Amino acid sequence: MSELKLYIEERNMTNEVGITQAVYDSYASDYIDTLVLSLQDKDGIWSRWKPRAGEKVRLQLDTLKTGTLYIHKLTATNGVYHITARSLPPFKNSVRKTIWKDVSFLQLAQTIASRLGLGFKSYGVGDVSYGELYQDESDLSFLRRLCQQESRDMLIYDGSLIIYDPTTLEAQGATQSVEFTGKGDFDFIEREGTRVGTVRVVRTQTKVNGPLNVERSEIVFDEYEKILIDESFSSGEGRTLTYSNLKPSNAIEARRWASGLLKSANRYLKTGRFKLSLQLGLMAGSIINIQNSRASAWNGPVFLYRVRHDFKSEVSTLYFRSIGGG
Repeated sequence: MSELKLYIEERNMTNEVGITQAVYDSYASDYIDTLVLSLQDKDGIWSRWKPRAGEKVRLQLDTLKTGTLYIHKLTATNGVYHITARSLPPFKNSVRKTIWKDVSFLQLAQTIASRLGLGFKSYGVGDVSYGELYQDESDLSFLRRLCQQESRDMLIYDGSLIIYDPTTLEAQGATQSVEFTGKGDFDFIEREGTRVGTVRVVRTQTKVNGPLNVERSEIVFDEYEKILIDESFSSGEGRTLTYSNLKPSNAIEARRWASGLLKSANRYLKTGRFKLSLQLGLMAGSIINIQNSRASAWNGPVFLYRVRHDFKSEVSTLYFRSIGGG
């Protein structure tokens, strides 16, 4: 195995510091990639260099590359320097209260990527247009929620925000087979009892009747909620979730969102986790075939939604879910 290489602001620091910890978590959606480093600093290199939040970090071991990450946190204790870096630049993900008008999904996503200091890429994603969209949250949270509504996923890797169609990705099939013996640290979890069968998207408008009574200068009004849009999407038995704060522009949009939210709600009904020796060819978003003679019910293709590589311990932890999520 080759040497673990560390670059900070494109400066090769590999031979200048001793890496005592290097743990990299990659995510296919929902979270952003994170790298945790611990570096020996007996000679005071870091103190003289004075690294700052926002500076770029990347790690490489053979074919495995973390891509560009950005320093978020730095601490020094007893001659050891600790760095936490993430794939999203710091200070960018502001909470905004705004209304998007006459915009398409890809235009909106590209605008948000630019505001976050990132490039933009999309794979297998068609475009849809909106009359109005209401944002009252951070850019990343807003876009992540919209992706769920539109049956899409997003991740941030190597300085780019990437939007992709998970159904298209899953249809490509497994890239490799992984044999799991059933020994060691692992778990398989089924949550069928939490399945959502129906998602309902409702838009209402507050109406006022009145005045109903005028007596001694007291005016009484009657407020009520008028349903403007009420659309559902079902896939069988299960709980019903109702969303009344999304404000769809029309019934077609509401039904499409209900379908996407139903898929998202059932994504993690069957999940698992197990550890192997370091797997340099696997990242979050990979599809693998599990081969397990002791628990054959789990054999077959699964989607890796998170992969943790512990470079110093030479261990990879694979977090997977069933294909299709349900």
